[in-house]
Amino acid sequence: MRARLRRHERDRTGGVGRPEFGARAVGQLDGDRQLRQRPPLATGRPHGHGATDLGRERQRLELLQHEQEHQGRDHAERFSGSLAALTSEIEDLGRAAFAPVHERMLALHADVVAGRVPGRILLVEHEPVYTAGRRTPAADLGPDIVTTERGGQITYHGPGQLVVYPIVRLPRHDLRDWLRRLEAFGVAICGAFGLHAEASVDGTGVFVAGAKVGSIGVHVKQWVNLHGIAINVAMDLQPWQRIRPCGLSPDVMTDLSRALGRAITMAEARAAAQRQVFLLTAPDVRL
Repeated sequence: MRARLRRHERDRTGGVGRPEFGARAVGQLDGDRQLRQRPPLATGRPHGHGATDLGRERQRLELLQHEQEHQGRDHAERFSGSLAALTSEIEDLGRAAFAPVHERMLALHADVVAGRVPGRILLVEHEPVYTAGRRTPAADLGPDIVTTERGGQITYHGPGQLVVYPIVRLPRHDLRDWLRRLEAFGVAICGAFGLHAEASVDGTGVFVAGAKVGSIGVHVKQWVNLHGIAINVAMDLQPWQRIRPCGLSPDVMTDLSRALGRAITMAEARAAAQRQVFLLTAPDVRL
């Protein structure tokens, strides 16, 4: 399966790990290919008879923090300090319209490329908006749809959805690794609520029981990311019916609350996302 994935991604990008001159836009592909799923990614929890690699990594980080608190070891203090620095770079924008957040993303991207800031992860719940990626067919565009530089097709953002925009340098110069980090991040958020999630075979979505709860669409320029991942938490699903989200039937969309059978608050989702930020930033995480 991994070998088939690598061949598929090389066909799409011409070699995912090689930088192009300019930028890369990565997002959802068309049709039923997205519904074919890979084996589940690690959620940071034990699985089967032992922990997954991500689970062991998360346990290692937690152990270092525990050592700092109870033994004051120097290496734990240094590592905990780096985690605190990462946490300070997370910015919760609350509920906001897309346009000013997009402008902020572009400005942050320029600052990160220039080395003026180390990067920042934005959390936001958007006002209702339809956005289109660069693969959106012209027939699907309209006056009420905002075109963007990200990959993928048309999608919807609105209340009850947590959007995470990591405006950061990629931990490795490898787009495949970056997509898998975003997948693992979405899978781990689902896992925080006891939901078994899987990533789509093309690396652009997160599914629970065959229904889509997370969408990925990014634009990478000079190895700095724009856009990110949207997790449906507790949404009104009716707006999805106006479009074919990422080229799929709107009936495939669901949210974490429906999948779990209880209401999940945005505060819970934000807390779960912040706990998993290391998946997007730690260079030694192996996926």
